[in-house]
Amino acid sequence: MPRFKPVPDRLRDLSVDDPNGCRVWRGSLDKCGYGKVNWKRDTLAHRAAYIVFVGDIPPNMEIDHLCKNRACINPRHLECVSHAENVQRGDYTLNHRNARKSHCIRGHEFTSANTVLEKTASGTARKCRECRRMRQRQNWAERAA
Repeated sequence: MPRFKPVPDRLRDLSVDDPNGCRVWRGSLDKCGYGKVNWKRDTLAHRAAYIVFVGDIPPNMEIDHLCKNRACINPRHLECVSHAENVQRGDYTLNHRNARKSHCIRGHEFTSANTVLEKTASGTARKCRECRRMRQRQNWAERAA
């Protein structure tokens, strides 16, 4: 008799349906709220569900929760996307929200011609070239006065 149930059975047994259509993982969760299942070492439950019920995950691709519920393992709520697409869709951290911005705080569009990447203490930040020019003009005017 096998020591573990087959993975599809474990995925079904350790999850329940909720009113939003999610299939919520009731097994152990990691510190970020993603389900964990013991399969091919420790695997995130939503990745295991995608592999079992949809197919393999190509290299350099991630699984995005369309429902935004990290504990959901419903294959209909999961989509295979690139990291950039996953970040663009997310709204979990400041980085996610900033990546979705298309204009600076003064309304200038972030285009390749109007955007510069600047190193900061916490990483890299997008800066608006037009706002930078405005600040430089203001600094020169103050120094001249």
